[in-house]
Amino acid sequence: MPWYLIIISFFLNIFFGIFFCYFLLLIFFHPRKRKLLGVKLPFGLLYLLRDKLSNKISEQLTTYIEINHEEFENSKPREFALNFSGKIIGWLNNHIFKYVPEFICEKVRKFITDITLHFARELICVFVPEILERYMIKERILEILSDENIKFVESKAKLYLTKPLVILGGLLGLMFAICNIIYLIII
Repeated sequence: MPWYLIIISFFLNIFFGIFFCYFLLLIFFHPRKRKLLGVKLPFGLLYLLRDKLSNKISEQLTTYIEINHEEFENSKPREFALNFSGKIIGWLNNHIFKYVPEFICEKVRKFITDITLHFARELICVFVPEILERYMIKERILEILSDENIKFVESKAKLYLTKPLVILGGLLGLMFAICNIIYLIII
């Protein structure tokens, strides 16, 4: 094989390594659709994840937290409270109820179940919505995921990640180039 093809493949491997790492940076952060060699590139993954994350947070807030007293009976927090009270009762059965008469144990079990359900109902239906409203938690979470904050992260990533990623890509390309030269020498 001619020596100039070996040098060209050597530098092409380094170029492809640099291009691949820079391409990853573009794919992750670039907010606009662009064409590269006739192929449409998607929005930056950070922007896609932001939209999915904000939708998921809004959905979770309405599903699990913003519940009124009537909806509590068929909700996930009620299941969690029943599971929690079941664990407490299981622990008491194993450690304390061995030495206590059964008629007292039954009343304690009912009391613990009622207390945990009442506590969970008041926590989920009264306290948490009041805290969410008072401190505007939902709006602040969505504000954190706003375009300005993502552009700030993007600018810092471009400032501090571009050079190390390009160097990493160059090093990976160099390693592949050396492996290819060794392979060509062996063959």
